[in-house]
Amino acid sequence: MVIHHNPTITQDTQRILNLKIGESQIVGNDIIPVIPITRVCNIVRSATRTTTGSSTLITTSTDRDFYIVACQLAIAYDVNSDATSYTLSTTIDGVNRELLHLRKLSGATLSDVHSISISFPIPIKIDRGAQVFITQTFSLGTNHITGVVHGYEVATQTTTAQP
Repeated sequence: MVIHHNPTITQDTQRILNLKIGESQIVGNDIIPVIPITRVCNIVRSATRTTTGSSTLITTSTDRDFYIVACQLAIAYDVNSDATSYTLSTTIDGVNRELLHLRKLSGATLSDVHSISISFPIPIKIDRGAQVFITQTFSLGTNHITGVVHGYEVATQTTTAQP
């Protein structure tokens, strides 16, 4: 038996398999997974850092799935800056991944501002309990890094039929 919260599953199953089944169960030997997904909230988080190191934009929940739909990274530096790399990263499938990366050419003599953004038509699932963070490393000059992440959390419940 599979418990579900969507009456169209019952109707579609009856039509396709030509079976008469109850309102919230599927009868037979087949195991059919049903994953009702309820959108919990929209989330937009940002962080700015002016010193060397990392800053966390968000730490994902340990009991809900977090999906990123877009992210941005912006940097500003002065002529004395010796930073060369700026990143927005997170953990996906147990591996640290750079979602966005900006580079300053070594030896650049101008103050400058750069930004990059990306939207994902198919949201990217981030590991539970993972951090989305920005990183910059420098020892000279003035640097500003800002990261923004857009996403949402969903609570999932999986129930499968037992033969």
